[in-house]
Amino acid sequence: IMVGEGLTGTVFQDGIPRLVNDVSMEPVYIPVRKDIQSELTVPLSIHGQIIGVVNVDSARKNAFTEDDVELLQTISNQAAQILIRTNLYQELKRKIKQRDLLLDIVESIEKIYELSDSFEIVMKKMAENLDIHRGILVLFEKNEPNKLSVYNAYNVTDEEMSKGIYKVGEGVVGKVVESGKPISIPDINAEPMFLNRMEIKRDKNVAIAFIAVPIKIEGIVVGVLAIEKRFETKELLQDEEDLMTLIANVIANKVKSWERILKEKENLISENINLKKELQKSFAVDNIIGKSKAMLDVFELIRTVSDSNSSILILGESGTGKELVAQAIHVGSSRREAPFVSINCASIPETLLESELFGYKKGAFTGAIADRKGKFQIANGGTIFLDEIGDMPLYLQAKLLRAIQEREIEPIGSEVKIKIDIRIISATNKDLDKLIKEGKFREDLYYRLNVIEIKIPPLRERKDDIPLLVNHFIKKYTQRDNKNVYGISQEALRVLQGYNWPGNVRELENIIERAVLLCRGNTIEIGNLPPFLMDIEEVP
Repeated sequence: IMVGEGLTGTVFQDGIPRLVNDVSMEPVYIPVRKDIQSELTVPLSIHGQIIGVVNVDSARKNAFTEDDVELLQTISNQAAQILIRTNLYQELKRKIKQRDLLLDIVESIEKIYELSDSFEIVMKKMAENLDIHRGILVLFEKNEPNKLSVYNAYNVTDEEMSKGIYKVGEGVVGKVVESGKPISIPDINAEPMFLNRMEIKRDKNVAIAFIAVPIKIEGIVVGVLAIEKRFETKELLQDEEDLMTLIANVIANKVKSWERILKEKENLISENINLKKELQKSFAVDNIIGKSKAMLDVFELIRTVSDSNSSILILGESGTGKELVAQAIHVGSSRREAPFVSINCASIPETLLESELFGYKKGAFTGAIADRKGKFQIANGGTIFLDEIGDMPLYLQAKLLRAIQEREIEPIGSEVKIKIDIRIISATNKDLDKLIKEGKFREDLYYRLNVIEIKIPPLRERKDDIPLLVNHFIKKYTQRDNKNVYGISQEALRVLQGYNWPGNVRELENIIERAVLLCRGNTIEIGNLPPFLMDIEEVP
């Protein structure tokens, strides 16, 4: 029955009770059943607004009196009070549910730092509690103050999401950004402002509501949070818009953190690029100190072999700078932008060395609570430097040989082999020929590692480099310790050149560091050197 149609529609329209004791004499009466002779209808209203009617009928004529009208109106008023209480109860339940949802969302994403993860959690909870169909998170594109795009979406395909591009002021999303105010639409199928930019197919026979609210940071709109769901009532739509506004405030904090992290990441990348350039300069072969013929021959060999993929074995006593040479080879190669990973095979216990090199899977052994990459995986694409290779146990030598031959590794506890692309540079201060004869080093591994051999001379064989090294270390430690030491006396330098240097360059560096700290003037004197150097006869 339409409003204004029949007794019921007329009472609903004008709010005036109708008593009809003979329906055949009532022109507006519309027969519902043949046996009805009398009908009484009164309005049902809440807070002055008519929401329905209460109707009774009878198969007898003249069945009702004015007293019945008054009685039925009383019943209608009581029914209205019951409805008011019921509506208030339902509204309270809805408000509590929305409050609980908001608290749940806040708690669930409190420690989530990825914006996408936070959005997905929010959408999942809204789908569970509000039965939403879809949701989108729209943000400004980088360096595009008038262009927004869908950053993430719920129940939307990648293809549909890629079409979600908006300009400020364009469509519902653009209007929300422009005005900074929420917009709720009861039925997107009947709303011209809704562009359906993502070209999503929907049931046109169902009223689908669209709620879009601004995401603001310090009062500035940075994006839009929007959902779709089946339309129920205008009151509920408004309630859900209010809830969405609160959720958007929570998301805004995540967007703010995300933007900060992005900026920090960009800064780190920029710093990393600059640092790599500086490191490449620092570790380039031209920065290794030395002018003796022995070192010049080493430099020339480094330049020759750097830009190849051949394995290199660096031989030299402890403290001669084997890792510096390895880094110079890496910096001079085409792998310079990839990792350089160093591991000292002598400093790590045998029981841990395998896991350090090849990694392990979660649960592989007691304490393996998560997967961990080994040095080979970390160095993938770059260079791995195996220092003190002569101290590697035999059983690990076999695994290393297999990794070199097959170009793949197998983490502890894993049945899956991982392909690797690395260059291997190894070094030792031991006599590997002797270790091979003693059965302590595999001959086949030796030949795999020693495609190219570089021998670094000990400091006692390159004493012409001592003045250069001394000046380098003086400059290094005066800058570090903010001292005003500019050089070394000839007497002190003669003492240093007369020493045999069993600890090589590393020992010389330690002595100069000590001398700079003890020096009270501008020049290092004999008194600043360790006493044991004075008792040693000059070695020619």
